[in-house]
Amino acid sequence: LKYGHVSLWTYWVLEDNLYGSSSGIPDARTAVGKQFFRFIRPGHVQVESTDSIKSFISMAFKKGSDWTVMMLNENSKETEITLVPATGTSLPSSFHVYQSTQNDYCVYLGKTTSTTLKLPPMSITTLYYNGTNPDEQWAPSPPKNVQVTNLTETTGKLVWEAPDPWEVNALPSKYNVGTNGYYVYRKESTGAWTKLTTTAITSLSYDLTKLKPGTQYTYGIRSRDELYNISAMTEITFRTPCTTNCPDTVLTLPQETSTVNIYPNPVASFTKVYGAAGCHLILCDLNGKEVRKMFCTGDEETLEVEGLPAGVYMVKVIGEGKNETKKILVLKP
Repeated sequence: LKYGHVSLWTYWVLEDNLYGSSSGIPDARTAVGKQFFRFIRPGHVQVESTDSIKSFISMAFKKGSDWTVMMLNENSKETEITLVPATGTSLPSSFHVYQSTQNDYCVYLGKTTSTTLKLPPMSITTLYYNGTNPDEQWAPSPPKNVQVTNLTETTGKLVWEAPDPWEVNALPSKYNVGTNGYYVYRKESTGAWTKLTTTAITSLSYDLTKLKPGTQYTYGIRSRDELYNISAMTEITFRTPCTTNCPDTVLTLPQETSTVNIYPNPVASFTKVYGAAGCHLILCDLNGKEVRKMFCTGDEETLEVEGLPAGVYMVKVIGEGKNETKKILVLKP
């Protein structure tokens, strides 16, 4: 495909059916195919792309102001890459990111403005930009209103609402694509995610068991639509209650590089959020209940906390390639 310039559509037809199982359920072969033919449409022309990383292949395609960049990382370790435009050309200001790995197929990771990306081992990543409709997204939205209920020292229940269908232009008409399943993940102390439901569940809840008293946890949920596309992740962080023999500290996740800052913290009546332009801010208590929500239009926004009970709250920052959670301490008025 890269060096022989074979038509992608011809190649996939010659390679046989993309559905590797007789049940018609997409498999890894399907996922790789979708990473290509959903975003390389008739009229796209392959342009030169170079890379010097071992066991790594990149390909780029262009049609007018539309861009598609494909990256196949066959290494056994995470690989960091930086996109550099050729002399006389320029890249779009943002890309939508789609990725398939050994554990997840056709996942939408969101919109990024960064030209530096970290690619998981044994993965294929597609960067897509539609010049006519830069906000076009080929994936479902994540679950809505994720909360933790019935929380005890050792158990709890994740509950959420189904996202609205998304619309795909399937000429000669449009088609609404609904959600038909969900995947649940847990964030470990190393920062890695463990997939708890290898098969998508159809219910709008998930039982949490074997929790530890007085411990902080972070869980994530993705939607899967009827075309087997997977959404970006909605995260929720909470801490289990503790009455006796409580640990001195809660589970602390490793420090991560962040471009979002909140100051002052602790907070009396309001605080400033820096570096979250284009992102949604969701303020939750430690039980996962949403208490504030706002959209940041600029790099400096004011977050009001007046009227909230004193205590620790989590600020989720979602959008523009960001998916971060910050902790703030609200003081008594």
